[in-house]
Amino acid sequence: MPKYDVVLKTVEPVLVAGRRIIISENLNYPIGLPEAFQEVYAYTKEHRTDPTGCGIAIWYTPVDTTTNEDVEAAVLLKEPMLESERIKVHQLPQVEVASVVHQGRMKDFMQGYQAVLSWIEGNGYEITGPFREVYHKFVGDRMDDVVIEIQFPVAKVDL
Repeated sequence: MPKYDVVLKTVEPVLVAGRRIIISENLNYPIGLPEAFQEVYAYTKEHRTDPTGCGIAIWYTPVDTTTNEDVEAAVLLKEPMLESERIKVHQLPQVEVASVVHQGRMKDFMQGYQAVLSWIEGNGYEITGPFREVYHKFVGDRMDDVVIEIQFPVAKVDL
């Protein structure tokens, strides 16, 4: 298992354009998520708005769920833009997260999840909201060389 360093940090609020979908079954690959990202990127291009930075998947369903997952494919925006029925523009709030960066093969990606979830439980934190995958480096034909940050919003558990 690769070594993962879990970091506790504050993520500043960001403006995004996103497309929310339901993934009926997600055993090894989130079917529909790449297409949702393509739709968002096409929409921003059509409206002459250049997204900035990384794509972000925002998972509204608990991490242990693998059916009927509610997820949003979002891109960071420099400035507000018009939204549509399917593409919504909104601000992600500032949040404290437990974060880990997976770098390497996509097939090993879930090990990053195991590391951060173990850290959360072992350090007396609880998950407080939707979690995020930030795609720093993700090219569809180079699945052996990805950089994805996993962010879980957390709060210290009061005992």
